Amino acid sequence: MCDTIEDNCRGTLRYESVVRLKNVLEQPVAIDSLSRQFSTVCIRPIDLLLGVRDQLTERGVPVLHEIRLNGSAATHVVSAELEREGRITSNYNDLDLIFRVDINGHSDFERIRELAMSAFLQVAKQTGADNLPQHPFQVEEMYVRNMMKIWTPNDRWSLISFRNRSGGPDIELKFVGMCKRPYQFSIDSFQLHLDSYLSFLSVDDQQSTLSSRFFPTVVVQSMWGNYLEAVRHVQERLIATDNPESIYGGGLLKYCHLLTNHFQPAPSFAYERMESVMCTRFFIDFPDSASIQKRIMKYVGTHFASNIWCGMNMQVSGQSPMLIFGVAMAFLRNLHAVVERASPFCLTEQDRQDRLRCLQNLVRPPFLPPPGHYPALVCARRNHNQPMVRTRNHSYYPSSAQLRRARSRQGPALHHSTRSAPLVSECA
Repeated sequence: MCDTIEDNCRGTLRYESVVRLKNVLEQPVAIDSLSRQFSTVCIRPIDLLLGVRDQLTERGVPVLHEIRLNGSAATHVVSAELEREGRITSNYNDLDLIFRVDINGHSDFERIRELAMSAFLQVAKQTGADNLPQHPFQVEEMYVRNMMKIWTPNDRWSLISFRNRSGGPDIELKFVGMCKRPYQFSIDSFQLHLDSYLSFLSVDDQQSTLSSRFFPTVVVQSMWGNYLEAVRHVQERLIATDNPESIYGGGLLKYCHLLTNHFQPAPSFAYERMESVMCTRFFIDFPDSASIQKRIMKYVGTHFASNIWCGMNMQVSGQSPMLIFGVAMAFLRNLHAVVERASPFCLTEQDRQDRLRCLQNLVRPPFLPPPGHYPALVCARRNHNQPMVRTRNHSYYPSSAQLRRARSRQGPALHHSTRSAPLVSECA
């Protein structure tokens, strides 16, 4: 939680939230290799953050302005006090680190990518891991799940996402020159300014003097525009957004995911009209059944399938794979229900029925890949010269019998046969 300051969109973290920020940044995250030839690397996000920052500042390209924490990890930090009081429970599945930089041309993207790969390799060597790549370009092939580059009149940013099959949060590095729409909904609009926290660490090398009487002042900003309102939406589990037509994909999949997690539309949220606008933008960006299925499968693979696979291997406690599978099914049913009751402006009635049949086919089992194939859903091949992510996909799901057999085994072999298909991720 935060104390507000003069600007309505900003606040400062209290002690409980600063402690949670420290835990989030210092909790090791496993980054897996695509090939068994190279080792899995356990890296603390703070070490990777400092390594990338040092590479950017030492090489002098481009100019680094500030570093921020974004996404569900930022919401998790902000909600620390609410969780302590028992008013909510929170978790996060991605850790987005934003580097605000000057991007003046396409060559800057390439230099940033090379520096980020060099920083990762340097930090990985410091962990003492064996069998590491010798060159930065091998890091890109083995440890990076996907990469994006966006260059439009209103957006100049690139994204590097590292591969994680162990069920923990995904680490994503985002280098932003301009970003017109940095959030989808009010609850994911928080950005934590980390420069003061990093300065605190540079003075306190032992990281042992953090206390309720002595901790850094960390500013948190809600890109939604009203910090207190955004915090209230987190506390009361409310859904609110504005201008969903400006979001790639309309925010439709995230909206249905929130409904599945028992969020409700805010009273001020005209959900009937908003659902129609979100569906319209989604079907404009994904105009045919094939692209719709690919996008949904990518979302399910990122937010559900890897967790199911981890549960089968007994690597994650607290949630059974069957329970998470049920959540994935509920998400798809919510998606079908939203499209069914909405009236997309861009579709004829025949086209709308075709899209509904496509969604209905996804809900019918079997509709997830066999257990040993789950990691393949989130393995990606990249072309950094285009704003396009190519992802290996499957179009089928496991039956209940396959799930029961998988639960009886530990450590299923990760042999799979895949094919490539083009996909683009939604802008956060």
